[in-house]
Amino acid sequence: MKKILLLSVTIIIAAFITTALIINKNKTTKLSEEITVKTCRPQFENVYSDIESFGTVFYKTKTEVTCLVPGSLIEKKVKEGDQISKGQILYKLKNVELEIENTQNQNNVNSSLANLKLYQAKLDEKEKEINAKLLSINNLQSEIQISENNLKLSSDKLEKCIDLNKIGGVTDQELIEMKNQIETLKTQIEIQKRELKMNSLGFTKEDLIQNGITPSENPETFKKQIIFLNTKTSRADLEVAQAEYDNSKASLALTEKLLNDLTIRSPVTGVIGAVYHESGEYITQNEKLATVIDITTCVAEMNIQENNIYSISIGNRAQIEIPSIGKTIDTFISDISPIADSQTGNFFVKADFANTENLIKPGMYLKCSIANNSDTRYLKIPETALINATEKTADCFIVQNDVVFLQKIKIAFIKNGFAFIDSGITEKQQIISNPSKKLKDGTYVKVL
Repeated sequence: MKKILLLSVTIIIAAFITTALIINKNKTTKLSEEITVKTCRPQFENVYSDIESFGTVFYKTKTEVTCLVPGSLIEKKVKEGDQISKGQILYKLKNVELEIENTQNQNNVNSSLANLKLYQAKLDEKEKEINAKLLSINNLQSEIQISENNLKLSSDKLEKCIDLNKIGGVTDQELIEMKNQIETLKTQIEIQKRELKMNSLGFTKEDLIQNGITPSENPETFKKQIIFLNTKTSRADLEVAQAEYDNSKASLALTEKLLNDLTIRSPVTGVIGAVYHESGEYITQNEKLATVIDITTCVAEMNIQENNIYSISIGNRAQIEIPSIGKTIDTFISDISPIADSQTGNFFVKADFANTENLIKPGMYLKCSIANNSDTRYLKIPETALINATEKTADCFIVQNDVVFLQKIKIAFIKNGFAFIDSGITEKQQIISNPSKKLKDGTYVKVL
């Protein structure tokens, strides 16, 4: 039993010695193969990294061209895809009933204009009559004044002749004749006054007062007041004729506008997105004829993930790239959807931009880079430390206890010669900054 125990102890000691010799031999071998390397430690940096996304181009606005006046489509001047300018003729329609009505309105205008001229002439003639009557009244007043003066002179003469008759200087017959002349003058004056009274109807101060007009003391103004009073009917007729003329002109202007509306013009500069009718069709009022897309301004619509939406605000800088035409545009965020898409969970973000060269078409694929409001803390290492790098992943060598280990890492982005790391390493680890191709997992190295 003691021999067996002694034998077992001997075997264990021998195995231990053998193992020690092997380890020592391997260590000697590793040290002879040792490679010198330079290392660095990852450093933290706060980065305002742009948010990358993709999307589609849309035109900002489109306009539906409708028919304001019904008619038959007699001429179609555009087709889908045509680029057009504002005011360009798109269609021509015809409405026979409207053309007949327009002709009637033109005749009404001509007739009412003739009627207006007639009543204007009548007013002018009436004013002339009134002026002539005023002159006649003035003449009659002058005649009465003369007759009254003559009557006074004759009366004075009669008194003298009566005295002369008493002494025989004037005969009885001459006295009788003088008396007859005076009576004749009185009768004449009476007739003239009655005539003046008749002719003065509507021409007196009392007439003006009765019609609410204050008589003027100025003769010329008073004359105008009398003319105004006595042309009331003529002026009313002229006003009616003027109203008829104005109404007929308004009706004509309306039908002419409606006829003009039968020529359909584009309200904007753009591209014909769709046409809905062909020549020969009858188009009803307010029926849609075409869709014109405004090509002067485009909208980039991008998908933003839920975790990034709070890092974007309206007004943030955005760079739009359209790969198919090799065009890059700098713009700003103009709209952010308040609700996420129910299928993808993404939010829609929009940015307006000018399409000055008309090269950009709706539906084009785009990439975008949007300024981030929030900074992110990243570990960064030199880009030269990366091995087997792809867009989002890579490998790097770390050194621990003089032994190299291959470590997989996730890359956030690469910028200015540095790789910014999402995960895979810590700030306490040593990273080989420029690894040799001889390095592999498990290699012993000497850190300089």
